Amino acid sequence: MAWFMLVKLISILRVTIGLFFVVSGFLKGIDIGWFIDIVRGYGILPNFLVFVVSVLIPFFEFLFGLMLVLGLWVRFSSFVLISMV
Repeated sequence: MAWFMLVKLISILRVTIGLFFVVSGFLKGIDIGWFIDIVRGYGILPNFLVFVVSVLIPFFEFLFGLMLVLGLWVRFSSFVLISMV
């Protein structure tokens, strides 16, 4: 019984974290100009990389968050999302 509850808890956490990244990536993707300004404001990247990174981050957040929600390649998706944090 305890094993079943642990598996259920892990599934709930996996879906919750995945939904967080799906929503985060979606909101950044909708207003990409706002996110470009934020990335540019950090002052870490050269100007020619700001646009590329600003487009890829929301795409990866959405894609790998969705994969986490659906339970596809969970370990790889988790690794990519943890690497982005």
